[in-house]
Amino acid sequence: MPTLWSTSTVADGLVFSLDSDYDTARDATSGLGYDNNDAYEANAIRTNYHRGNYFLGRAFLRFDVSDVHMAAASGTLSVHGIANNGIARVVCVKANQGITVTTPDWDAIPGWQTGGGDQTGNVTIYSTGTGSWDASDWNDFTLSADALEDIRSNSYFYCVLMDRNNDLRGVAPSSNTSQINGLYFSESTGLPSVDPKIVYTDPTMPTGQNA
Repeated sequence: MPTLWSTSTVADGLVFSLDSDYDTARDATSGLGYDNNDAYEANAIRTNYHRGNYFLGRAFLRFDVSDVHMAAASGTLSVHGIANNGIARVVCVKANQGITVTTPDWDAIPGWQTGGGDQTGNVTIYSTGTGSWDASDWNDFTLSADALEDIRSNSYFYCVLMDRNNDLRGVAPSSNTSQINGLYFSESTGLPSVDPKIVYTDPTMPTGQNA
């Protein structure tokens, strides 16, 4: 099955936000900071409360899909874990970050509406996500039909991995909780093959036709 690897540039990375008010941190139009050039981030996906502040982190990914011309029959996005501390579910959502991931990309999620509340019905869910997180192996996201069509119809595929139970749904974490997951990004060149990847199945072609 064909494999697409995450673009090895500053087009992927972590953006994080922080504030003493949960909705303010979550609905910010720009993050407090970012990191787009490290091989991995132990705090890539996070929602936690500590010493009066809410910390949130989102992991943005980009894939060059310009050679895909037909919607795949199925596809799986896989990221290799590096650390975890409590997040039970991570969801994959459509994103539209810039060529270089920076703080303004915090809200680069089409359909996201400010003002708190569950965003599940506003954004495009590419995968409902994982029920757990493996800190030493692959974490797989079965891609939706929307994701497969966007891969077919665009030159680049953008997505963000985020905490589903708190960040996506708008539920503030309880006091002194830590829900943090880490992963490898495309800058892991030289390491074993742990870059983010999409493995897909070509569509079944009618007899006598070629892809």
